[in-house]
Amino acid sequence: MKIKTAPKLLTGALALLLMVSASCKKDQQNPAANQFAGKSITNANSAAVTGKYTNGFFIINEGWYAHGDGSVSFYSYDTQTKQDSIFTKENPGKTLDPITSTVEYGTVFNDKLFIVSKVGGPVVVTDANTLKEVGRIPSASGNNWQAFLGLTTTTGLLSSASGIYPFNLTTYTTGSGCFKCRHL
Repeated sequence: MKIKTAPKLLTGALALLLMVSASCKKDQQNPAANQFAGKSITNANSAAVTGKYTNGFFIINEGWYAHGDGSVSFYSYDTQTKQDSIFTKENPGKTLDPITSTVEYGTVFNDKLFIVSKVGGPVVVTDANTLKEVGRIPSASGNNWQAFLGLTTTTGLLSSASGIYPFNLTTYTTGSGCFKCRHL
C-alpha cells in the first residue's frame, strides 16, 4: 500500500504559512487610544461628555487591610499614563477611611463612579468625569458593602454581607428593606 504524503504535506505547509503570515501583521499598539484621542465621548444619556476622566479607565485598588483603605487610579489613553490616588487629589480632605476598611468594588453608571468599601467603609459616589464627590453613605462599623448595580436613573442595589439593599440614586441612601439571600 502506497501512501501519498506529498499532497498532505503541501496542504499542511500552506495552512501553516497562511497562519504565520496572518499572525505577523503589524497591529496598532492601542487602537482605543487612537480612536478616541482628542475627542469627546458621547453616550446615550447625554450630549458630548467632557472632563478630566473621560478618555481612559478607572482602576480600583483594594488596599491592604488595616494598613490602607484602598484608592482609585485612572489610566489615560491620551497620555498613556496611570494617575494614582485620584480620589484624594480631586477631593481634598475627603478619604475612603477608616483605615480598617478596604475598597471592594467600583463601577460607572449614569456618569457616576460608585466606589464601594467593605469592613466598615463608606459607599462614595463621584461624578465620573471630574471625580468630585456628589454623595456618600458614611463609614460605620456595621457596613460591609460589596457591590453596586444600577437599575434606573433613580434606583440601584447595594449588596452587603447581610443582604441586598435598594439604593436611592437621588438621595444616596439605602432603603429599609433587605432582600436576604436564601439557601437552597
